[in-house]
Amino acid sequence: MEKLENIGKIITTDVLVIGGGIGGLVAALRAREQGVDVLIADKANVGFAGMPSRAGNGVLTLKKDSDIDEYVEYLVKNLGVYLTDQEAQTQLASVNYEAHHKVMDWGGKDHHR
Repeated sequence: MEKLENIGKIITTDVLVIGGGIGGLVAALRAREQGVDVLIADKANVGFAGMPSRAGNGVLTLKKDSDIDEYVEYLVKNLGVYLTDQEAQTQLASVNYEAHHKVMDWGGKDHHR
């Protein structure tokens, strides 16, 4: 909780990220890599923000040696019953794969490695 004497204090930053979940943290880290000043505003404490904290802090993603096409085929056949937008599913899997491994490069923990 903000200290009473700091309410009304003006804070300047180059980038303001709203939300400290995985998406917000990755956005903040990417912005910081560009050398700009970043501020994250969130309603919760570190480790308790975003959806992963409600899901046991787990994130579903692919291992480094996984084949994205096989993964998408599995999703489309078994979970989407061929009703899934296959292009969108492939794009989502690719972005998820890249983002997950970027977070690992930043020092994130993968308990299944």
